[in-house]
Amino acid sequence: MQAQLRDQTILDLIAHVWAVRATPALSVETIMDSDAYKRCVTRFAGWDFLLQAAVIKMLAAVNSYNNPEYRVQGGRIGYVRQDTVSFTHLEGYKTVFAYFYEVEKGSIPEARRNEFTSIFVGCGKFSYAEIPKRYSLIMGVTGTLKELSRGQCDMLHTDYHVEHFTFLPSVYVKGLKFDVAKDLVVVPAEKHSARIIAAMQAVAPVTCEGQVYRRPIIVVFDTERDLQQFRDLADFKAAFKDARVNLMTELLSASHKASIVSQATTPNTVTLITRSFGRGTNFMCFDRKLGGVHVLQTFFADDLAEEVQIKGRTARQGYPGSYSVILADAPLVQRFSSLTKSQVVSEAPARLYTLLDDLRKAEFETSYRKRIDDIKGLLESHNVTVTFVRNLIASNREECRKTLREWNAAMVAGGPPRTPRTLVLLDGTGSMGGLLDNCKDAVQFMFDRAKRVITEAKVNVAFEMQIAIFRNYSSGPRLLLECSPWSSDAATIKHFLTPITVSGGQGNEAMEIGFWYANQQASGPGGLAQVIVLGDAKPNTEGEVRGNRSGARIDWSTTPYALPTHYRAELEKLKQANVLVHAFYVVPETSRYIYQPATMDAFKAIAQATGGTWANLDVNGSSHSRAGQELTPSQQLLTSTVTKHILASAGGEALVARYDQMFPDSGSVG
Repeated sequence: MQAQLRDQTILDLIAHVWAVRATPALSVETIMDSDAYKRCVTRFAGWDFLLQAAVIKMLAAVNSYNNPEYRVQGGRIGYVRQDTVSFTHLEGYKTVFAYFYEVEKGSIPEARRNEFTSIFVGCGKFSYAEIPKRYSLIMGVTGTLKELSRGQCDMLHTDYHVEHFTFLPSVYVKGLKFDVAKDLVVVPAEKHSARIIAAMQAVAPVTCEGQVYRRPIIVVFDTERDLQQFRDLADFKAAFKDARVNLMTELLSASHKASIVSQATTPNTVTLITRSFGRGTNFMCFDRKLGGVHVLQTFFADDLAEEVQIKGRTARQGYPGSYSVILADAPLVQRFSSLTKSQVVSEAPARLYTLLDDLRKAEFETSYRKRIDDIKGLLESHNVTVTFVRNLIASNREECRKTLREWNAAMVAGGPPRTPRTLVLLDGTGSMGGLLDNCKDAVQFMFDRAKRVITEAKVNVAFEMQIAIFRNYSSGPRLLLECSPWSSDAATIKHFLTPITVSGGQGNEAMEIGFWYANQQASGPGGLAQVIVLGDAKPNTEGEVRGNRSGARIDWSTTPYALPTHYRAELEKLKQANVLVHAFYVVPETSRYIYQPATMDAFKAIAQATGGTWANLDVNGSSHSRAGQELTPSQQLLTSTVTKHILASAGGEALVARYDQMFPDSGSVG
């Protein structure tokens, strides 16, 4: 939670930082010696610590304002957030300086820029889970009340004192046609698309008043990549060349989405959507003669509530509709390790559905317990924030000042700031699920510990981190490389990581793309100090790069990855740019404690090519913390390994030694 402080003196200060962004005058010392800063100090006497912290954050952001990428629309800057572009989300001073840049281009008027030009003051963190406990009355309506797990129901009773549950007959079930024995199909992955097309064609045409109509069909895909690949299939285009085909993806404008929703329930229309539109999108169909909308789901939902929501896109308000599910075997086996391909293809549909649902419930309970642990971890900061608000209301000025100073402590004081950047490359393929989950949990601790060490050491340094997920060419250009923004704020990185899941994999992986991206960053305005790569597979060979690119059947010339490259060539460039690469071989979760010597040697060679460190790292284990622990051993090891490398880059071995003093028995390797 943060407040925004606006004033003409603040506008002048930020404008001064922007004006000197490419000159030697861009340093904490020179900015704090400027007339613009001194006027701010006079204007906000006694609050200079807020101004000092703000200047440091400005300097870290002023030359990286375009990362993450943003959109300009209607004189405002927006960022992609889930299924839309948000014009209310801010990336701190990066957004402020993006407005300055767009004003210079003439894209945005100065008056609009001035509305967003402010100093950001950290004001604590509320836990949304705690706020309802203060309500006098809690009431709610949901279409999936029966689908709540036992743990969720218990929490409603014990934590929120919800005592009464009322179930009303659903108006959706009455007209819905779904027979699991007939309408659930599992096929080999290579036949998945063909079976979907055949099922769509099998939705029989209907004759009404002498006219032949095709019932409207909505096909729900797991990811936008799956949707796009299906749309591009020649067989699909041929089969539905006479139908209206619409695609609804997250980045469409609100008006475009509304138009597609209204057309989706009309005859002779095929609508391809991603799973995010399976909840809450109001596809209204008032047809009682043609059989209504047919919804075809192409993946197994994460939980029963999501499945019910997707079913609810048809047969609404008592009108007719139908639903079916066609699944590929490979994703199921990858998700549920106890299953085999032969089992999921040959098992009777009704028995298979029960088995999958039981596995899904067990998976959800593990995830749910982890979320509860995460919520408990937020309680301390929530209580501090509540106390701050009470002091604010009571006008306890000194207590408020003390808390604000803690929340907005400047990481450095005076002198030219150093902002070394660390790029963390994570293998995001199927076997790395434990690593990804552990990283999601550990990233807050990485930032918190690094900042505590730097603050106590009083060194003239800040730091930024970026996490990039690499896979292989079969994942397509969108998922081949997914990157967070550069940030010195853990919340930004965690927001990026939250929806990321493991997928794909082709033996060796496209590590060369991660190193290629590292070189792009090294040559940019913010530079790059080091790369930390974690994975369980060797980089592609030159032959594999060629074969995997061609095998993906994608026109790479239209993507950022138009030119093929090889990891050795990219490592040599990083070496020439004095960028260290630290390589950590992660023990695969599917073969714990069985190390692969050839892969270990490859990671060692990668690190040695630039003078970096290397080690084997067992951080791919369960991400569920035991009661009373902040971090599991795997998370502790991952946190310390990454944090120590950040500190070594920021201030050398002295900071690493201080870390060991402050966090004894935390481990780390390399």
